[in-house]
Amino acid sequence: MADYPDLEKQLSVLTGYRKEVRIFAEMVGLGPGLRERLKSRGFSDFRYDYKVDDLLIEIQGHGFSHRGSGQQRDWKKCNDAAMLGYRVLYFPADLARKRPDIILETVEECLKFKTR
Repeated sequence: MADYPDLEKQLSVLTGYRKEVRIFAEMVGLGPGLRERLKSRGFSDFRYDYKVDDLLIEIQGHGFSHRGSGQQRDWKKCNDAAMLGYRVLYFPADLARKRPDIILETVEECLKFKTR
């Protein structure tokens, strides 16, 4: 996971902010046997860059290729989170570095609209 200090500083003022979240691992319980517990429920140990309330925030393109199997993993990751009632926002790494204020504004707007 890449670091975006300006973005993190802006997001950190929001209630419920967390960095590098493992929602599925936390759901089944961390510790020995984690992978087996995840697999038995059809999940993987996906990490999300940030979490604010029911929003999961992903920064795309920080050094990884998103073609083929990587893109399929991202789709599964997003769909699995949606099945649990989360909303996922994707932003390019460029924006996270240069204009974190736009990301913050989008997150704040989304937080006004609860879905669950």
